[in-house]
Amino acid sequence: MNLRFSSVLLGLAVGLLALGCDNSDDEPQPCTAATVLGAHCGSASGNYGFVLEVPADYPSSVSWTDPATGTTYQHVVTALNLPAELQHRGHKIYFQAHPATNAELAALGARTTDCPAPPLLVTLEGFSTTPCR
Repeated sequence: MNLRFSSVLLGLAVGLLALGCDNSDDEPQPCTAATVLGAHCGSASGNYGFVLEVPADYPSSVSWTDPATGTTYQHVVTALNLPAELQHRGHKIYFQAHPATNAELAALGARTTDCPAPPLLVTLEGFSTTPCR
């Protein structure tokens, strides 16, 4: 009887161990490396967010010329919710994002009419200053 009970416990432990090893939370998340280029057309009446230079394969990235420097970047997006501590030109970040929804855009309120339309507006879902796993 003890042997049978031990076998059942061993089987249960192995089953739980197998479940414990299937940590989908430990799977690497989609992650994009980017460089902060600066505020998109910041002015007294507001800005659209912060422009990020992204890899060439980032979906819907576009070219953009920085009005402050005249430099053209080939692949950029604009993050609506970049935290203040990361809003520095040249800062390297790693992020996950989705295209901004109509509700997220409406929450921005009125934006300046002095600025041309920004590159693709995205909402950051997660970000880090350390490289992706």
